[in-house]
Amino acid sequence: MPRAPMVTLILILACTAPLSLAAAPRSGVFKGELTGDFRGNTISFRVSADGKTISDVTMTGYWRCSDSLTNTTYKTNPRVIGALGAMPGTVAVKQGKFETTAKKPYLAWDFEGRFTSVDVAEGSFMAQSMDCTSYRLKFKAVRTVQ
Repeated sequence: MPRAPMVTLILILACTAPLSLAAAPRSGVFKGELTGDFRGNTISFRVSADGKTISDVTMTGYWRCSDSLTNTTYKTNPRVIGALGAMPGTVAVKQGKFETTAKKPYLAWDFEGRFTSVDVAEGSFMAQSMDCTSYRLKFKAVRTVQ
């Protein structure tokens, strides 16, 4: 192979390989801090024994809500998210990556990311209703329990 095409091929592989790396997770409970808004917001979820399904996705902490029924544009007041932080359903894990949008009347959750190792996941989470939102928060969750 001529030198120029070979160098080009090596550069392409070197630049794209890290983007596609994702690990198959071990089963257990993963927990981590949600960053980008209130300190102390956390996320937790469970990975199935076969590593192919995530369940029990839950945000704990605060989200931002509008102050009145007449002004729903500005969501600045903190409220405890409570039971609304629990996303319904399960999420498929494919090639170490996961992504879903879950919906109930007047509520929606977005959850996506990838496993960077068998015991660590990174991604983002958002919960929102008509008058409240967590905004999109990033997380790094570590496997804590089997």
